[in-house]
Amino acid sequence: MRLCNVGFIVLGLLVPALAAPAFAAPKDPADYPLRVHIYRTHWSTGTEGPYIYEFYNAGYHGYGRANLTDGPQTNAMEYTFECDTHFLKSDNGETYLARWKKPGRSIEMLVGIIGSDKMKSCQLKVTLKDTVYHKVNGEIISLTQEQYKAREADGLAREAAVTDVDADVSHYPMKLTLLSLDWSGRVNGMHHGSGQGNLIAGSQVSAVDMALACPTAIRTTAEGRFYPARWIKQGSEMSILLRQAGDPGAAATCNVKASLHSDVYVREPAGVLKAVSQDKYKLLQTPETAEQKVPLSE
Repeated sequence: MRLCNVGFIVLGLLVPALAAPAFAAPKDPADYPLRVHIYRTHWSTGTEGPYIYEFYNAGYHGYGRANLTDGPQTNAMEYTFECDTHFLKSDNGETYLARWKKPGRSIEMLVGIIGSDKMKSCQLKVTLKDTVYHKVNGEIISLTQEQYKAREADGLAREAAVTDVDADVSHYPMKLTLLSLDWSGRVNGMHHGSGQGNLIAGSQVSAVDMALACPTAIRTTAEGRFYPARWIKQGSEMSILLRQAGDPGAAATCNVKASLHSDVYVREPAGVLKAVSQDKYKLLQTPETAEQKVPLSE
């Protein structure tokens, strides 16, 4: 009996050491260049085994899905972990800091302690994929690298189209009429479509086929109305100004990839769009339609 008691006391003295964190506190967040966006995490705790130390060392274990960004490259990854702490899914735009332990195989990720400015680290075993995860209507889908990069580009384009916009209409010397529009879809806040219309630059009128990327789905122009426009790349890419009716301070821009032609588009009585020569277009003009002076507000 005496020996058993001594054995139990010795074991009890060992427990606090075994219960210490499995990972040392991180030294400097700057040493963790990777970014991890957790989309899904499943975790549970260990159960008490026949020995006391098994309970204290059980910690948390689990698995999930995430995106790992290493410099300019982002990849989907599946992971498993066994740590003395657990972590939550990432909100939009939030990521965890991490660094490679074994490149391509495991990472060390920093996890903040709720109610404290301290952080612990947790090692994840990972399997990288060629795809990238994305959440749509609560469902996780896989995008190809090309699809992901297109979405990222759209996000940046939308931010540029609605932030710090030059709303001075005098800086948009051309007039773009939109006679037909076909919207193909919306990606990351940007509406994509194609259309046809006429570009008026001074006294010159040219038919234009176009591809549009806009932060809002604009509409065709009524007779005598237009969108103010200016070149981004002379002859091939322009920006058109959108203004909200009743609020001149609210403005955005659309990006238009343009293909100019020497003829002019006109709409026939039946509603069909037709290209006519410059000479015929001039004959079709009347004093009421020869000048288009009304900018369109959205």
